Amino acid sequence: MAGCPVRVGIQLSKADRLSLWSAYNTTLLIAIVISIVYFFNQSNRILLTFSIALSPTVVFGALVMAILTVIQVGLRRDDRLTVVWFSFMLALFLWFLSEVIFYWYPLAVGITPPYPSLADAFDLAAYLPLMVGLLMQIWPFRAEAVAEWKTRAVIVVVVIVSVVGLWLLLPPIFREGHDLSGAFVSLAYPILDVIALSISLSSLMIFARGTFWRPYIFLIIGLVLACAADIYSGFVNLSGTYYSGHPLELIFDFAFLSVALGFYLRRKQYLTKLL
Repeated sequence: MAGCPVRVGIQLSKADRLSLWSAYNTTLLIAIVISIVYFFNQSNRILLTFSIALSPTVVFGALVMAILTVIQVGLRRDDRLTVVWFSFMLALFLWFLSEVIFYWYPLAVGITPPYPSLADAFDLAAYLPLMVGLLMQIWPFRAEAVAEWKTRAVIVVVVIVSVVGLWLLLPPIFREGHDLSGAFVSLAYPILDVIALSISLSSLMIFARGTFWRPYIFLIIGLVLACAADIYSGFVNLSGTYYSGHPLELIFDFAFLSVALGFYLRRKQYLTKLL
């Protein structure tokens, strides 16, 4: 298809292949350990405290990897890819601030985080650089995105699921006595998530070709998981069933692990002169 991202044949040395294999397996191992911790956290106080501290730790690790990558690769106004990844780094920084504030409540004060809070302000602010990065990446291929039937099908499915989700969310959001700020935040999350999901999944259809785009694919997988967890958290918060160490936090951890892997692969590409 004219204008589509091309497949790029990449020849890696044995050392580079071993490094990538180690990165994939380390990420998988961390995901397994985190899953075990969450599975047993409600029956063990130490594991519960550890699981609460995991989320900001995982985001911090992803942020460190993002900063190292942006510093190594650089930021050039005439290089679209560097601006795209810099935008994602800014979003990750805002998410990190949100995580620190959110988990400060159970770790330092010993209470369930209020909803909404300053953490939600940083969380919502992260959507601005996130959208900038997503749109800048897909914009040169917008014609292909519209023409691709798989992309159109994904967008239709996302819209249908979103309408059903909002239909389920609206009654508890606007029920009598519900806090207005909480209602606004609860509506903002799914609306922004639907937009981000539509663009992310469209990108996934376009760029899932060849190894050159693999860093971006892992980044997008992380964003899809984060958006899905955000939508799920809206139901959990409105139903009043959230508790410290809730399984939805595990989805966020998986999301940021995938984002961290994406940034690592982006840095690896640059260091091996494959960009």
